[in-house]
Amino acid sequence: MIKKISISLVFMFVAGLCFSQANFDEMPRHTITVDFGPTIIGVGIGPIVDNFVPLIDTDGSSGFGFGLQYEYQIHPRASVAGRFSHMRVGLDYVGPNEEKYLLRISSFSMEAHGRYFPFGDMFFLSGMLGYAHLSIGGVSGFSALFDFGENTNDSGEKSYFKLGLRMGWRISASESGGFTFEPSLGWFWGLGGGETLGSRMYSDPNDAKAFDEYASLLANWGFVGGPRFTLAFGWRF
Repeated sequence: MIKKISISLVFMFVAGLCFSQANFDEMPRHTITVDFGPTIIGVGIGPIVDNFVPLIDTDGSSGFGFGLQYEYQIHPRASVAGRFSHMRVGLDYVGPNEEKYLLRISSFSMEAHGRYFPFGDMFFLSGMLGYAHLSIGGVSGFSALFDFGENTNDSGEKSYFKLGLRMGWRISASESGGFTFEPSLGWFWGLGGGETLGSRMYSDPNDAKAFDEYASLLANWGFVGGPRFTLAFGWRF
């Protein structure tokens, strides 16, 4: 009896592997998508600043961003992906004497993703490691608006190590691929060491610390880390 059960289990395991491999051989391996989620975040930053930072009176804002991703299926339930993303925001705001300023903020990142599909090839869980670069320009207005000392530089930049988690759905037109829609949501973190943005733009440590409080909000809640929403469209083949 035990021998028959053992033979049956081995047969079922081998048959499952063959079936999985047969399905995998027929699966499309490549997926290329363009993500417009960064544009939504970029456009939303202006109204958020206007409503939640009382000292800043915005006079209009503009935002743009995109993500470009290539994914390769390495197993029926696993894939790897490389992604490049960019986001840029221009924020017009009014100084204490009604003078106009333009704050320019931009970032780009390069990311490596690993995906696991626990229930097939649609729903996935993803982990990410990457690099991000944040730059801020036009900060002279901040000095006047927040009563900082005079800034030594009008712009600054900083690099970050990124990691993140995401869950989503890869929805293709058919089993053989074709048009693909990919919504997902997750959270990213940015870890930046060394000299801060504030210390690169202000000689006074107190001014640098005060500016870094605002810069960290921008980095941790939009340009480097924070919530991530993906609305990607592409092709699977």
